[in-house]
Amino acid sequence: MILLPQWFTMLEELVLNQRMMPRDVTTQWNSTFDMLDFAVEYWEALDSMTGNQRMKLRQYELTEEDWEITTQLRNVLKVRYQLNVRVL
Repeated sequence: MILLPQWFTMLEELVLNQRMMPRDVTTQWNSTFDMLDFAVEYWEALDSMTGNQRMKLRQYELTEEDWEITTQLRNVLKVRYQLNVRVL
């Protein structure tokens, strides 16, 4: 199954902006924030994609606890991100 068309269909069904998840770049800590921020905003689409058995992405499905940790980490990085933006 081709995932990208399914992703855009899922976003359309959920009335979310058509976007791709940002990549995490090891040399740029803020890319981790960008990726987590996207994941929290698009959690419903990500959860639907990974929970769909036909997509063969079940191994990536997050539990409620995983999503809570993701949200908490995003919030911690958001504070640092906002502080760095002010310094610049």
